[in-house]
Amino acid sequence: MAHAAETVADRRSEVKRLLKELVKGWIKDEPPERNRRLDGLEEVVSELRELMEDAAWDAALEHMTEEAEAVAGRCRVCNRKCERERKVVRTHTARRTLPVTVWRYRCRACRTNRAPVREWLGLQAGMTTGGLDRAITALSSELSFGRTAEQMLEHHGHDVDRTFVERRTYAVGHDAAAYLAERRAAGKDTMMNTEGRWPGTARVLVQVDSGAVPVGKLERPQPAPNNEPQERTPVRNLPKARRPKTKREVRVVLAWKQGTVDDKVVDVHVAPHGHPEFTGDRMYCAALEAGMGDATHVHGTFDMAQWQVTQFEEQFGAQPTYSVCADFFHTMEYIAGAAKGCVTEPGQVSAWTATQARRLKEGKRAEILADLSKHNCEAGSCSLTDADECAVVAARRYLTRNGQHMDYPRFLDEGLPIGSGEVEGRIRHIVRRRLDVPGDWREDNLSLITALITIRQSGWWDDFWEWRDKRDLQRFHDRLRGIGLNRFRGRPREATPSRHHATMN
Repeated sequence: MAHAAETVADRRSEVKRLLKELVKGWIKDEPPERNRRLDGLEEVVSELRELMEDAAWDAALEHMTEEAEAVAGRCRVCNRKCERERKVVRTHTARRTLPVTVWRYRCRACRTNRAPVREWLGLQAGMTTGGLDRAITALSSELSFGRTAEQMLEHHGHDVDRTFVERRTYAVGHDAAAYLAERRAAGKDTMMNTEGRWPGTARVLVQVDSGAVPVGKLERPQPAPNNEPQERTPVRNLPKARRPKTKREVRVVLAWKQGTVDDKVVDVHVAPHGHPEFTGDRMYCAALEAGMGDATHVHGTFDMAQWQVTQFEEQFGAQPTYSVCADFFHTMEYIAGAAKGCVTEPGQVSAWTATQARRLKEGKRAEILADLSKHNCEAGSCSLTDADECAVVAARRYLTRNGQHMDYPRFLDEGLPIGSGEVEGRIRHIVRRRLDVPGDWREDNLSLITALITIRQSGWWDDFWEWRDKRDLQRFHDRLRGIGLNRFRGRPREATPSRHHATMN
């Protein structure tokens, strides 16, 4: 092994020496505006890089063609020379699209059929390299597909169209969903199968919020009976479909270890209708990723939707200690809305609201409720909420119902957050900027893009591509063993009578 490493190192040194000599001669012959100016030198180096990449790819593919001829040029069963059929497959790499020549070798006598280059490169499973997929999805997880195509041309010099970007994003999205499922299962297994106590970090903070995303489902009507007039598509002459648009809730779960600034787990997912336990499970998995153990105190900050508190208590009720905090700023929205109904002078609204905010942080909720109780609803005197309810009544009900989760003095003393601004920022910058776009998503595709966003936002991007490369390597070894390859569908050799046997009969 040491000798082989030295041989490879020597070979690299020799290639580097030869390239340096070649590049020096090339640059020497360039005019001064290209070999003595920084931008000119960059142009020369870029041209040389393009030429060297072209030459390297040509040499690599020629070598594979020669290896394929050596491996499959003759039948492995009867040693007869095989017939060849040529096919060119367009293969997309990180910087260019290559025409790859694939020879298929057939033996008529033995009914064998092989295409070694296709088997080695896995072209039957896709014709895009991991480098290109990574470059595309790094952009498409944050930008629209059209903008991604533009940025690929600008920054990578690769001219790809919008539909290609969309197809590759969804293909990688399936891998991303599988990676996340494995990661969540591994986290739960570690927690359940660890012998003894697993203390974990001291405190984990959890927040949840959601935003609406446009979703559409294509609905094609049945053909009209008796050749009745019906609007049809111009090419396939099918009844013209409609795509009714609706909204789906995309939720963001945020979990991190107290004191952490950048290392935070961000889980973005499509919320199934009527199944809040789905998001509850994601909260639990995110907390595990953030370092939750048997002795961890879990602190949740929410806008107090009933399902949020219920799921938080179901998932973390087994922890020795946990706490739920009603979002302070959301609470203040209720109080500020009630201010006009409690203050007679318009100029005193700001001062009254500030007083209630101070009382809320000091734990004097009873004094706030006493001020709100002074309000008498009269026709035309109440400020109303969006639901046409008296704002003072709504604020009083909110403070009464969630009072046990408003221990703001203790939360502040312990350095725990009392607002959910962290997760609300993710809603603005992830859900609304990337997902709430003109047009609509297919629901199954929406879950693929959220998987990619989860990985990228949680800092698992490099780990995901290592996982994907290991899986590709496993598939390569499977192909070498003949697993998963398409088989020749003709008659097996033993079922074909030989020419001599046919003559004797």
